[in-house]
Amino acid sequence: MNKKIEEVKRYTLYTQLLNGIVTIGALVIIGLIIVDPSRLTEPDWVIWLLVVIGGMHTFEEYTWPGGFIRWINSRYFRNADADVPLSAKNAFFTDATAGVVIMAMLAVIGTNYLWLTLGIAAIFFINGAWHLTATVTQGIYSPGSISSALFNLPLGAYIIYFYAAAGSVTWVELLIAYFIGLLVHILFFATLRQELNKQQRLAHKLAAE
Repeated sequence: MNKKIEEVKRYTLYTQLLNGIVTIGALVIIGLIIVDPSRLTEPDWVIWLLVVIGGMHTFEEYTWPGGFIRWINSRYFRNADADVPLSAKNAFFTDATAGVVIMAMLAVIGTNYLWLTLGIAAIFFINGAWHLTATVTQGIYSPGSISSALFNLPLGAYIIYFYAAAGSVTWVELLIAYFIGLLVHILFFATLRQELNKQQRLAHKLAAE
């Protein structure tokens, strides 16, 4: 049990440190936009708002006030084990790593493949809607819901609207972007549900022996 607790603490710290890189990037971008608000109308800058969304959202989920893993496991999936089905280790290799990958991807491709980068915007937008819906329907704070209201929904919608209004993407590309957003969430929750069922079957098997 102590080994399990130490692993959770270790990977939670790893996640906070890796997410911290994205949060620092988000603060830098916010500062540059404050210095020159016209950047909000420049195509090469607007796409970087994805980093603002990701940095602020993961900061709320994992650092302050944090508690997203415990919330989704115990409150959303109603599981007694606060590290199942979403473990701190898996969160590090998926959620935390994704933030750094997104920053690197934007640096390399920028706005060259908008169907892909707008797919990330769609992921953030849908995720924000999920957080707020969960908070309202369950009547309890979902870690990430404040940043969802302040960043995911408004900035996610703005990014997609900006490039669509400018004619930079076709309707087909927009549909692909939203499909990416939906598919990622479907796979995410399906994977967690599968892991939860696996752990429950294992627990029942051990109890029967």
